[in-house]
Amino acid sequence: MRTAALLRPMPAAPAVLLWPWGSLDSAESMLGRVLSSTAAETIVIVPGGELGHKLREAADRSTTARLVVLDAAGSIGFAAGLNDAFRVSGRSDLIVVADGILLPEGWLERLRSAAFCDDTVAAASTLVKSAGQQSFRGFDLSPASRGGLPASGEAVGVQPSPLHPKIFTPWPQCTYLRRDALGLLGPADGSFSHPAAVLADLAARALGRGLSCVLADDVAVEQLPAGLASCP
Repeated sequence: MRTAALLRPMPAAPAVLLWPWGSLDSAESMLGRVLSSTAAETIVIVPGGELGHKLREAADRSTTARLVVLDAAGSIGFAAGLNDAFRVSGRSDLIVVADGILLPEGWLERLRSAAFCDDTVAAASTLVKSAGQQSFRGFDLSPASRGGLPASGEAVGVQPSPLHPKIFTPWPQCTYLRRDALGLLGPADGSFSHPAAVLADLAARALGRGLSCVLADDVAVEQLPAGLASCP
Protein backbone atom coordinates (compact mmCIF):
# COMPACT_ATOMS: atom_id res chain seq x y z
CA MET A 1 0.00 0.00 0.00
CA ARG A 2 1.26 3.49 -0.81
CA THR A 3 1.82 6.13 1.83
CA ALA A 4 -1.41 8.01 2.39
CA ALA A 5 -1.78 11.29 0.54
CA LEU A 6 -2.65 14.32 2.64
CA LEU A 7 -5.82 15.94 1.37
CA ARG A 8 -6.65 19.63 1.71
CA PRO A 9 -10.09 21.13 2.36
CA MET A 10 -11.65 22.90 -0.61
CA PRO A 11 -12.52 26.56 0.10
CA ALA A 12 -15.72 26.57 -1.96
CA ALA A 13 -19.07 25.21 -0.78
CA PRO A 14 -19.58 21.61 -1.96
CA ALA A 15 -21.65 21.02 -5.07
CA VAL A 16 -24.48 18.47 -5.00
CA LEU A 17 -24.92 15.95 -7.80
CA LEU A 18 -28.57 14.86 -7.74
CA TRP A 19 -28.84 11.51 -9.47
CA PRO A 20 -32.47 10.59 -10.24
CA TRP A 21 -33.42 6.90 -10.15
CA GLY A 22 -37.17 7.26 -10.60
CA SER A 23 -39.80 9.51 -12.13
CA LEU A 24 -39.80 13.23 -12.84
CA ASP A 25 -42.12 13.77 -9.84
CA SER A 26 -39.68 11.94 -7.57
CA ALA A 27 -36.67 13.86 -8.90
CA GLU A 28 -38.53 17.18 -8.67
CA SER A 29 -39.42 16.52 -5.02
CA MET A 30 -35.83 15.55 -4.28
CA LEU A 31 -34.54 18.69 -5.98
CA GLY A 32 -36.77 20.79 -3.74
CA ARG A 33 -35.47 19.03 -0.63
CA VAL A 34 -31.85 19.57 -1.66
CA LEU A 35 -32.36 23.23 -2.56
CA SER A 36 -34.17 23.97 0.70
CA SER A 37 -31.51 22.32 2.88
CA THR A 38 -28.34 23.79 1.33
CA ALA A 39 -26.79 27.24 1.29
CA ALA A 40 -27.68 29.79 -1.37
CA GLU A 41 -24.24 29.46 -2.98
CA THR A 42 -24.45 25.67 -3.30
CA ILE A 43 -24.55 24.48 -6.91
CA VAL A 44 -26.92 21.59 -7.64
CA ILE A 45 -26.00 19.49 -10.68
CA VAL A 46 -28.53 17.31 -12.49
CA PRO A 47 -28.14 14.91 -15.45
CA GLY A 48 -28.74 16.20 -18.93
CA GLY A 49 -31.44 15.26 -21.37
CA GLU A 50 -35.18 15.69 -21.06
CA LEU A 51 -35.29 15.03 -17.31
CA GLY A 52 -32.63 17.62 -16.50
CA HIS A 53 -34.29 20.32 -18.57
CA LYS A 54 -37.71 19.54 -17.06
CA LEU A 55 -36.16 19.91 -13.61
CA ARG A 56 -34.83 23.33 -14.61
CA GLU A 57 -38.28 24.33 -15.88
CA ALA A 58 -39.89 23.11 -12.66
CA ALA A 59 -37.47 24.94 -10.36
CA ASP A 60 -38.44 28.22 -8.79
CA ARG A 61 -36.99 31.21 -10.64
CA SER A 62 -34.99 32.23 -7.56
CA THR A 63 -33.10 28.94 -7.59
CA THR A 64 -32.51 28.26 -11.28
CA ALA A 65 -29.16 30.06 -11.11
CA ARG A 66 -27.99 27.32 -8.74
CA LEU A 67 -28.84 24.55 -11.20
CA VAL A 68 -26.34 23.09 -13.66
CA VAL A 69 -27.75 20.70 -16.27
CA LEU A 70 -25.09 18.38 -17.63
CA ASP A 71 -24.59 17.78 -21.32
CA ALA A 72 -26.73 14.75 -22.14
CA ALA A 73 -24.32 13.46 -24.78
CA GLY A 74 -21.40 13.35 -22.34
CA SER A 75 -23.22 12.23 -19.22
CA ILE A 76 -24.80 8.89 -20.10
CA GLY A 77 -24.54 6.68 -17.04
CA PHE A 78 -23.55 7.46 -13.47
CA ALA A 79 -19.77 7.31 -14.01
CA ALA A 80 -19.92 9.74 -16.93
CA GLY A 81 -22.24 12.01 -14.95
CA LEU A 82 -19.87 11.98 -11.98
CA ASN A 83 -16.91 12.83 -14.21
CA ASP A 84 -18.88 15.62 -15.87
CA ALA A 85 -19.98 16.97 -12.48
CA PHE A 86 -16.33 17.03 -11.38
CA ARG A 87 -15.50 19.04 -14.48
CA VAL A 88 -18.23 21.68 -14.07
CA SER A 89 -18.09 22.14 -10.28
CA GLY A 90 -15.02 24.36 -10.22
CA ARG A 91 -13.09 23.97 -6.95
CA SER A 92 -15.96 22.37 -5.05
CA ASP A 93 -16.14 18.95 -3.48
CA LEU A 94 -19.04 16.78 -4.66
CA ILE A 95 -21.94 15.30 -2.74
CA VAL A 96 -23.91 12.55 -4.49
CA VAL A 97 -27.58 12.39 -3.48
CA ALA A 98 -30.08 9.96 -4.98
CA ASP A 99 -33.74 10.85 -5.26
CA GLY A 100 -36.20 9.31 -2.84
CA ILE A 101 -34.04 10.34 0.13
CA LEU A 102 -35.24 12.28 3.17
CA LEU A 103 -32.49 14.60 4.40
CA PRO A 104 -32.52 15.54 8.11
CA GLU A 105 -31.75 19.00 9.37
CA GLY A 106 -28.02 19.69 9.45
CA TRP A 107 -27.21 16.73 7.21
CA LEU A 108 -24.68 18.56 5.03
CA GLU A 109 -22.67 20.04 7.90
CA ARG A 110 -22.39 16.67 9.68
CA LEU A 111 -21.53 14.81 6.48
CA ARG A 112 -18.87 17.38 5.62
CA SER A 113 -17.48 17.10 9.15
CA ALA A 114 -17.07 13.35 8.67
CA ALA A 115 -15.32 13.88 5.34
CA PHE A 116 -12.81 16.17 7.07
CA CYS A 117 -12.34 14.11 10.25
CA ASP A 118 -8.91 13.12 8.91
CA ASP A 119 -6.73 14.39 6.08
CA THR A 120 -6.65 10.93 4.47
CA VAL A 121 -10.44 10.57 4.11
CA ALA A 122 -11.52 10.43 0.46
CA ALA A 123 -15.27 9.95 0.99
CA ALA A 124 -17.92 9.86 3.69
CA SER A 125 -21.38 8.29 3.59
CA THR A 126 -24.38 8.79 5.86
CA LEU A 127 -26.29 6.07 7.59
CA VAL A 128 -29.12 4.88 5.32
CA LYS A 129 -32.31 3.16 6.36
CA SER A 130 -35.46 2.11 4.56
CA ALA A 131 -38.69 3.81 5.56
CA GLY A 132 -40.25 2.18 8.61
CA GLN A 133 -37.16 0.09 9.43
CA GLN A 134 -34.70 0.39 12.30
CA SER A 135 -31.72 -1.25 10.60
CA PHE A 136 -29.13 0.94 8.94
CA ARG A 137 -26.68 0.22 6.17
CA GLY A 138 -23.29 -0.01 7.85
CA PHE A 139 -24.61 -0.80 11.34
CA ASP A 140 -26.48 -3.63 12.97
CA LEU A 141 -28.53 -1.80 15.56
CA SER A 142 -29.64 -4.85 17.51
CA PRO A 143 -29.26 -4.24 21.27
CA ALA A 144 -26.44 -6.80 21.47
CA SER A 145 -24.28 -5.26 18.77
CA ARG A 146 -25.08 -1.58 18.28
CA GLY A 147 -22.29 -0.48 20.61
CA GLY A 148 -24.37 2.03 22.53
CA LEU A 149 -26.02 3.56 19.47
CA PRO A 150 -29.76 4.04 20.04
CA ALA A 151 -32.21 2.11 17.91
CA SER A 152 -34.24 5.05 16.64
CA GLY A 153 -33.23 6.76 13.42
CA GLU A 154 -33.87 10.20 14.87
CA ALA A 155 -31.58 9.52 17.82
CA VAL A 156 -28.81 8.20 15.59
CA GLY A 157 -29.04 11.40 13.62
CA VAL A 158 -28.22 13.54 16.65
CA GLN A 159 -25.34 11.59 18.18
CA PRO A 160 -23.11 14.21 19.89
CA SER A 161 -19.87 12.25 19.57
CA PRO A 162 -19.62 10.51 16.18
CA LEU A 163 -17.03 7.75 15.77
CA HIS A 164 -16.62 8.10 12.00
CA PRO A 165 -15.64 4.43 11.55
CA LYS A 166 -13.98 3.35 8.32
CA ILE A 167 -16.11 1.56 5.74
CA PHE A 168 -15.09 -0.49 2.71
CA THR A 169 -17.11 1.48 0.21
CA PRO A 170 -19.42 4.51 0.13
CA TRP A 171 -22.95 4.15 -1.21
CA PRO A 172 -24.85 6.27 -3.71
CA GLN A 173 -27.77 7.35 -1.53
CA CYS A 174 -25.80 10.17 0.14
CA THR A 175 -22.00 10.42 -0.10
CA TYR A 176 -19.46 13.23 0.18
CA LEU A 177 -16.51 12.97 -2.26
CA ARG A 178 -13.47 15.16 -1.66
CA ARG A 179 -12.32 16.88 -4.82
CA ASP A 180 -8.59 16.47 -4.25
CA ALA A 181 -9.12 12.74 -3.68
CA LEU A 182 -11.03 12.44 -6.97
CA GLY A 183 -8.18 14.29 -8.66
CA LEU A 184 -5.71 11.72 -7.33
CA LEU A 185 -7.85 8.71 -8.20
CA GLY A 186 -8.67 9.67 -11.77
CA PRO A 187 -12.00 9.47 -13.62
CA ALA A 188 -14.81 7.18 -12.55
CA ASP A 189 -14.85 3.97 -14.58
CA GLY A 190 -17.70 3.91 -17.08
CA SER A 191 -17.47 0.14 -17.51
CA PHE A 192 -19.47 -0.16 -14.26
CA SER A 193 -23.16 0.47 -14.84
CA HIS A 194 -24.49 0.66 -11.26
CA PRO A 195 -23.66 3.71 -9.10
CA ALA A 196 -22.72 1.47 -6.16
CA ALA A 197 -20.17 -0.36 -8.31
CA VAL A 198 -18.70 2.93 -9.56
CA LEU A 199 -18.20 4.14 -5.99
CA ALA A 200 -16.82 0.76 -4.88
CA ASP A 201 -14.19 0.98 -7.61
CA LEU A 202 -13.21 4.50 -6.51
CA ALA A 203 -12.99 3.27 -2.90
CA ALA A 204 -10.68 0.41 -3.92
CA ARG A 205 -8.42 2.87 -5.72
CA ALA A 206 -8.46 5.15 -2.66
CA LEU A 207 -7.41 2.26 -0.43
CA GLY A 208 -4.52 1.56 -2.78
CA ARG A 209 -3.30 5.11 -2.18
CA GLY A 210 -3.60 4.85 1.57
CA LEU A 211 -6.86 6.82 1.67
CA SER A 212 -10.07 5.73 3.37
CA CYS A 213 -13.85 6.06 3.36
CA VAL A 214 -15.74 6.73 6.59
CA LEU A 215 -19.27 6.60 7.92
CA ALA A 216 -20.95 9.80 9.09
CA ASP A 217 -22.58 7.96 11.97
CA ASP A 218 -24.22 11.06 13.39
CA VAL A 219 -26.51 11.61 10.41
CA ALA A 220 -29.14 9.22 9.06
CA VAL A 221 -31.04 9.60 5.79
CA GLU A 222 -34.18 7.67 4.99
CA GLN A 223 -34.79 5.88 1.69
CA LEU A 224 -38.43 6.28 0.70
CA PRO A 225 -40.29 3.52 -1.17
CA ALA A 226 -40.93 4.27 -4.84
CA GLY A 227 -44.55 5.18 -4.19
CA LEU A 228 -43.64 7.83 -1.62
CA ALA A 229 -40.52 9.22 -3.25
CA SER A 230 -42.41 12.13 -4.81
CA CYS A 231 -43.67 13.36 -1.43
CA PRO A 232 -42.30 16.78 -0.40
